[in-house]
Amino acid sequence: LIIVIILLIGFDIGFADTTRMPLANASFTTQSGKEVSFVLEVAATPEHRKVGLMNRWNIGQFQGMLFLFPKEKDYEFWMSNTYIPLDIIFINTEDRVVHIEAEAEPESLRGRSAKQLVKTVIELPGGTTRAENIQIGDKVSYILSQPVEVR
Repeated sequence: LIIVIILLIGFDIGFADTTRMPLANASFTTQSGKEVSFVLEVAATPEHRKVGLMNRWNIGQFQGMLFLFPKEKDYEFWMSNTYIPLDIIFINTEDRVVHIEAEAEPESLRGRSAKQLVKTVIELPGGTTRAENIQIGDKVSYILSQPVEVR
């Protein structure tokens, strides 16, 4: 019994507290006019952004994470403790896709960035941008389920 309790406690360490994370409905409008929608968890604090989608073995086809930052910067992402490939989409202040890191390799420590200023990043299951024809220049919009303080 003690071993089971220790395992359960240990299993929970390091996982994002997604029960308190707000959600967003996000849509990409592709250059061909197609609209693709997703339900995203919102990471608006340093704590949530640090964990991101780490320690997950899967996410739904039209799910992912929206990273909101307090200022425009060249943010770098890596795949430490991330067990699924992800498409990392970098978005500028005009809500346009400016860079895509497609199918980022799980557990890789290689930094990935847009090499330019961005304010928002979206992570989706690997292969989504190709399957849905999401490209650089596409427009992104999102509606938060509740107000969030971006810090």
